[in-house]
Amino acid sequence: MKIKIINGTLICPTEGSPRQGTLLIDSGKIVAENHLPDFEAEKIIDAKGKWVLPSLVDLKGRIHTPGLFIQYDNGIKELAAYQQNGFSQVICFPNQLHCFDRPTTIHKLSEVPLPIQLSPIGALTVDNFGAQLTDYPALYAAGCLAFSSGLKPISDLTILRSAYTLLASLGYLVIICPQEYALSKNGCAHEGKISTRLGLKSISRTAETISLVQHLSLIEATGLRAHFTGLTSHDSINLIRYYKNKGLKITCDVAIAHLHLTDIDIGEFNALCHVNPPLRESQDLLALKKGLLEGVIDALVSDHCPLGHAHKLAPFEETTPGMSTLDVFLKLCFKTYAELALDQNISLNQWVAKFTLKPLSILGLSGGTLQPNATANLIILDPNQDHLICQENFYAGFKQSPFDQWPVSHKISHIMLQGELINV
Repeated sequence: MKIKIINGTLICPTEGSPRQGTLLIDSGKIVAENHLPDFEAEKIIDAKGKWVLPSLVDLKGRIHTPGLFIQYDNGIKELAAYQQNGFSQVICFPNQLHCFDRPTTIHKLSEVPLPIQLSPIGALTVDNFGAQLTDYPALYAAGCLAFSSGLKPISDLTILRSAYTLLASLGYLVIICPQEYALSKNGCAHEGKISTRLGLKSISRTAETISLVQHLSLIEATGLRAHFTGLTSHDSINLIRYYKNKGLKITCDVAIAHLHLTDIDIGEFNALCHVNPPLRESQDLLALKKGLLEGVIDALVSDHCPLGHAHKLAPFEETTPGMSTLDVFLKLCFKTYAELALDQNISLNQWVAKFTLKPLSILGLSGGTLQPNATANLIILDPNQDHLICQENFYAGFKQSPFDQWPVSHKISHIMLQGELINV
């Protein structure tokens, strides 16, 4: 279908600033306006007063309840919710129950028709047990964009170094969730005044930084290309800044909830704020925002975790960590931008890149722009639609969120995937 978008503010991450313009779509691609002077659109979208930007990409999200196999019916419904929230792609980490350690597993996943692109991350070791290395070239050929041990760290550093040495020689990306299991396995809240007052078992910043130092040392020794996901503390940001300045090939991201919530929000045992890694203190939140402004933090992620109501009914320590952030991700991204823009001169285009262009470039993929010849994966949104978040209206099938009734102002009006309009 030939589609013409007129009067919109185009926010292209590869350009310096927003601009008013027209966008032409033909055969699923964005085409140059001056190349088709006689372009006859089958549909015209008037985007006056609205923003046009590339679709979202999530480097850390989930489509299944932790500890369970991917149930394809529920998984597809959750992917449909991603689609309705403007995402075109989400990556999926390995674990013991759906472990992407064999090409046959990847092929099985690719046989299922999905609403958006679901990209598997190959397991570093067979069955994700941390003992025997998987066949990285075979998994890469089957469609794995990167490799990881997911949320289960490899304790044997000899195995880990062997994996990193091999992956560095192949030029493949590793995605790391930095957390020392021995220091975090029994905790549920940040180590500080709040966890002490509430009598909750805690997880210190050290659980993250010790793991981070180990990985960074191995990365420096092997020349590996790596991405750290879900950083939470000011110490971690300082480490990433230092090693980036040393020239290591590393990138990192932060989950959107850690830019808006701290351990204070646990209040009186609010299980909706039980996440892993835990919500930190206000100084950490400020450091994360500073890291975003400086470019130390490359991307924003949802860290969406589908949980049912029952997962949050037990005493705080016994509840399942995680929250539903899929339906609030984009709104909170722009809420963060509005807060930062009060005091800083931030390019809106550079900010949008952190959840569109940057995740794709980290994965070594093209896209995330509004340039000619790019695939027409984009969204149109109204930046002035003030409203309250209502979790009952979430597209996600799992609605356990602490952001219910938060005031926000951005609402999607149109979604386009590969040139096809999706009903919103």
